[in-house]
Amino acid sequence: MRLSCTVQRRDRQLASMAMLSKKASASVLSIGTKSGGGDVAILHHTITTKENASYKVKGNILKVFTKFIEEGKATISFAAPPHDLMIQAGDKIQLKAFLNSIRLVLQGKELSRGAGGLSSLDSTVKVTRPKIKLVVTNRADYPVLEGFPRTLRHLQITGIERTKFDNRILLLNQLHILDLSDNRLTLIPRGLGDLPNLSELCLSNNSLGSRSTEPGAWDWLRGLRLPSCLHKLDLSSNNISVLPSFLRECTALAILKLDSNQLNVLPSGIGKMQSLRYLSAANNKLKFLPGSMTLKHIDHLDVSQNPFTGDCITTSIVTLKTLSLKELAARCVIAYKIPVSEAVIPWTVLRFMQGCDFCACGSACFNPAHSTIIHSNLRKIAGTVILGPGDSASVPFRMSRCVDRCLRSKFAELISS
Repeated sequence: MRLSCTVQRRDRQLASMAMLSKKASASVLSIGTKSGGGDVAILHHTITTKENASYKVKGNILKVFTKFIEEGKATISFAAPPHDLMIQAGDKIQLKAFLNSIRLVLQGKELSRGAGGLSSLDSTVKVTRPKIKLVVTNRADYPVLEGFPRTLRHLQITGIERTKFDNRILLLNQLHILDLSDNRLTLIPRGLGDLPNLSELCLSNNSLGSRSTEPGAWDWLRGLRLPSCLHKLDLSSNNISVLPSFLRECTALAILKLDSNQLNVLPSGIGKMQSLRYLSAANNKLKFLPGSMTLKHIDHLDVSQNPFTGDCITTSIVTLKTLSLKELAARCVIAYKIPVSEAVIPWTVLRFMQGCDFCACGSACFNPAHSTIIHSNLRKIAGTVILGPGDSASVPFRMSRCVDRCLRSKFAELISS
């Protein structure tokens, strides 16, 4: 059996002398025997060296470290020579199969020769550098049968009018940049949110708006990994009419492009996105901006070509009310960023939390007793502001007041006056 991977070989004797080990390089690991028989061994083939290192298996493996096996990483520690092979495989399934072969050999079980079994260590093995970038701009070049190399870090599939997301992309754990612009995609699978390294996602000029209001259409934004690693998101030109409130949970998002959609409002918690530095939502139907945006300062803001009529439902002070235990608990969960999902709390409670507004003081508030429209200059919240012909820098913001803090202070002001 052979495993294509990246291997860094660490000599423990050199480490004891404070000497650096060799850098990681493209490699092939083979487990098998020579044609004349003998002990089962692991052969390490590399591009950089002509001589292949050989390691006996039985009685020679000190330990196999598999703590990060789900990330395609493992380390095999040998007694002689005193080397540690630190393996990074693009396909964790193949890595598990390779380690399973080692386990069976150590248990004294016989393995057949051929695929999935023992390889011949006499045959020549060609080691090639892993492919890390793939660009597909023509239908004829699409890898229908061969699939995508598991080592890809950058995948671009643009301008081929694909209507369905290829689920094989969900297996690319090394992927950092995914560009699917200029297609006709209508739905993104939830599994995309589980990719551990995806930092840039471009979905511009697709048809996501046709199903954006369906239940679960945005669940990929709530995956296990995406909220904490996504740095750039481009949803321009998708005819989107509504964005999910849990977009604010993408804590690493720094660049957000929403141009040329059908948005009437932005998510109320967009101002709570701590890493956000670039926001572009030009050519939409925005009537006002959420008041939470006044809580932060970003580098670049483009909300040109929007009507900004200020039309929205506002409420005035009628009476103070006592917050329910449900509201208090939800506020604490949001304030302390406690991760929750439908697997932890009921779906109705989760929707209640996602529909919260944010007060000018930064606190989450539910069904605010007081909300109003104020006009403020965009240059107060952004370093660079893009304005179109005839656009004003003063736009409406919908400001809400939380009951237990700001609204009580407002009542105190009214009473004292």
